[in-house]
Amino acid sequence: MKINLEIEFILNENIKITKKHIMLLKQIEIDKSISKAAKNIGISYKNAWDSLDEINKASKMPLCLNNSRKQGSVLSEFAKEILNKYDEFCIFKNKLNDDFNLKTSAQNKLKAQIKEIKNNKNYINLVCQIEQDLINVNISINALKDLDLKVFDEIYLIFKINFIELEQDGENGFYAIIKEINEVDDFVYFTLEFNKQYLKALAHKKKLNKTYFVNDKILFQIPAKKIIVSL
Repeated sequence: MKINLEIEFILNENIKITKKHIMLLKQIEIDKSISKAAKNIGISYKNAWDSLDEINKASKMPLCLNNSRKQGSVLSEFAKEILNKYDEFCIFKNKLNDDFNLKTSAQNKLKAQIKEIKNNKNYINLVCQIEQDLINVNISINALKDLDLKVFDEIYLIFKINFIELEQDGENGFYAIIKEINEVDDFVYFTLEFNKQYLKALAHKKKLNKTYFVNDKILFQIPAKKIIVSL
């Protein structure tokens, strides 16, 4: 999953400099020729010329300068500033995606099968099976309709790393085998094996009742309302 944003430079309500124009300008900067640039990005010369001409007429400053046959088509300072701003935006967008992917990668995903669908007053309770264990999931009525969920459907249960409550019992309380332990500052990060699937969990050192080692069993709980369902 990623964030997809595009930038437009608006000259007036009818004229915009879009990604298509940016790609053309970047190619002109390389080829020093509108016709060569158009060919290299797969558009007609007329399309390229008309696009630039429309923008030039709406702008106080042109995008391209035809200085001489030797120099060819040269971008104006105005066009170069637009390209710089576009590149800055792309760096910002990439950082957003990096941050977003970092957060989503911290989510856990378990494969399960729906065994029962219960209608409650304000929500739907799914009883799901993972190997021999049953896990309850609460979703909205709209989510049930949108996903068109039925008994025996195979689904994924998704939840964040900090939604696993270690050393807690009750609904959705299970045991897992610790496969890996990493301590970072005041936190302990666990890799857990649960019914042949792997989970990530974390806890504050001071809140754990004991010291754990690899291959130990640990009790954990996942609140039904904090699980997201995906196909």
